[in-house]
Amino acid sequence: MIPRDKPERLNLAIARRCQVSCAGCYSFFGQSEPDLEAITSSVREFVHLGIPHITLSGGDPLTIGTLPTFLGALRSVGVTSIKVDTVGVGLLSNSGEATNTCSGVSTLLEQVDYLGVPLDGWSDETVNWFRQGRLNLYAETTALLSALDQYCAMPTVIINTVAHRANSFGLDRIYRELTCHQSICHWNVFQYTVTDQAAGAANQLFWISDQ
Repeated sequence: MIPRDKPERLNLAIARRCQVSCAGCYSFFGQSEPDLEAITSSVREFVHLGIPHITLSGGDPLTIGTLPTFLGALRSVGVTSIKVDTVGVGLLSNSGEATNTCSGVSTLLEQVDYLGVPLDGWSDETVNWFRQGRLNLYAETTALLSALDQYCAMPTVIINTVAHRANSFGLDRIYRELTCHQSICHWNVFQYTVTDQAAGAANQLFWISDQ
């Protein structure tokens, strides 16, 4: 019997809070804080099975208060590649400069291999079609990318774009923004499909066909 291929990466969707509210969010936010010690023990078993690559998502991992310690624990059990998917809120100060807090740009980049950041539009208005709760999220995201351009010795930023019915005609405009940032190494474009965790109205608004 030919063995099945192992997954390339383990996704830990463990953060139970987020700084934005996405109309088409598919994440289930648990009621209790994640048991990071138990998760670390589970990750150790996955590493033993030959899956040493981890993605942290949620929610937003930056809302985990002990994130730096947790990242260190993951390394201690043999994780060789860590990707953190974050909205990025909190990585910049109010002045637009990179912060030096425990969740700041420099500290985070020292502990992770890749940083995933969403960008679903080409202006604050178009970003807010899908991601709501922060009216200036586009401006915050592009400011963060500019800061990362200065911090990243090599491209380590992965842009995650949800292609939906409202923004699909402007994907080229998002692409043009991405070409301005040397910190970006990859662009993921996800097709919005109907999910049972989003409201029916959101599914109707954002669903986009293969065609």
